[in-house]
Amino acid sequence: MMLSHHFALISFRFFRIIYPLTCPLETRPKPFLAKIAKDSMTRQDGHSIAGIFIRLQNSESAGETWDICVEIARELGADALNIAKFKDASPAPVWMRVSTHERGGLEEYVANDYMSVDPVLVPRAKGVMKEVDHISLHRNIAAGGLSEKELECYDHLMTYGQSDYITFLLRDQDDEGETLVVFSCTALVAETLKSQLLDQLNIIANLFALHAVPPTPQQPEGKVPLLYEFLSDREKNVLNCLARGMHNEQIAHHLGISEVTVRMHSSNARKKMNATTRAQAIALALSRGLIQG
Repeated sequence: MMLSHHFALISFRFFRIIYPLTCPLETRPKPFLAKIAKDSMTRQDGHSIAGIFIRLQNSESAGETWDICVEIARELGADALNIAKFKDASPAPVWMRVSTHERGGLEEYVANDYMSVDPVLVPRAKGVMKEVDHISLHRNIAAGGLSEKELECYDHLMTYGQSDYITFLLRDQDDEGETLVVFSCTALVAETLKSQLLDQLNIIANLFALHAVPPTPQQPEGKVPLLYEFLSDREKNVLNCLARGMHNEQIAHHLGISEVTVRMHSSNARKKMNATTRAQAIALALSRGLIQG
């Protein structure tokens, strides 16, 4: 066990120091260049598996935890990090935190409904996603068979620097859902991570899944507007009242609307969140920070 851990640390350090020096200067990932100049003991402390765990444990808020996850992903050579939480019954995520939008393009992604053809989310929705995978947009395009909208989505993603993804689909401890951790990177970095650091990256993805929590109005870092701002104010009001234990008649009186309208807003909210019951809709809205309860 100790020997295996020692070997993993050696390969990890070798990758961080030697790999960037073998690349042309213009293709070297900036996080690696920044690390070369740092003291080797600092690198060992901060970037071993134990060091990463301590960094996450020492964070003081959910927002800071997310920032640390993104920072670690970039230090590993990834351009961005996405984390999504799913319940088994729904193909849509319960919540997501992403750093890919920092490069821009999120509004266009949402407006064109590219989530419905997203190369990472679609395999999970269809139930064909592997537990660990490398998704290459160039490889998918070369294989053919993509729809016009899929090609538009791929072009959009590559325009904003996303061509390859190392993905980890992790079963939650309560066995009631899954967490998807995605490292977005270039093809060169993806191949290197896959061939040299996949076991360590799997552990790090599991650490991210254990520590990451949904964004809230108070700590919105990495939130996706598509998942958090698509309910109308009236739909939120109705769900809030339901969460407080109010009945349709009470809600109608409280909001100054008819019971029929209350039922309509409740039904619309359920459909938008892919919830099968009122209780599930309330739970999803609470977990996404849409209502306070």
